[in-house]
Formats: sequence, structure tokens, C-alpha cells
Amino acid sequence: IDMPTDVLSFHYVDDYNFSEVDSIVWEIVLSEAKIISQAEQHLHTPREECEILIIHGLLHILGFDHETDTDFEAMWEHESKIRETMGLNLER
Repeated sequence: IDMPTDVLSFHYVDDYNFSEVDSIVWEIVLSEAKIISQAEQHLHTPREECEILIIHGLLHILGFDHETDTDFEAMWEHESKIRETMGLNLER
């Protein structure tokens, strides 16, 4: 998609056996400008927005996506549970 985004996630291994890996296996890149604007839009702090995006990015690294409605619902369910556990009961 040729437009600004809030979070990019990259993983560099096909399995999750990290015991023999001695280099970077994943990265999450966040947009500071998007963090600030989305925090204002959703009426929470930039720190909370950053935490939300890290959760979202980690789920992408673990294989979740939101290309279809079914995928979106599955990812949102996991995201909501993690956010609740962290005390981030913020609506989107």
C-alpha cells in the first residue's frame, strides 16, 4: 500500500526455534508521527498508542493478519485479550 502506515513488522526466520539464532530474528518499526496523531484521534496517550502498535506488530510477526473479515476478527480477539491483560482497555 503506497501510503503512510503506523507499524511495520518483519520476521527473518521461518520457524520460532530461536535457540540457534545469533542475529536479529524480527523487527518492528513504528511511525512517531502516526503514534502522535492516532493517540490524539483515539483520545489516549502516545505511550498507550505505542504499546497498542507493538502488540499489533508482534501479532503480525506471529502470523496473524487482517486481510479478510475472518482474519481481522481472529487478530482483534487476540489483540483485545492482550490489551486487557496490560490494562489497555482502549476502544478503536
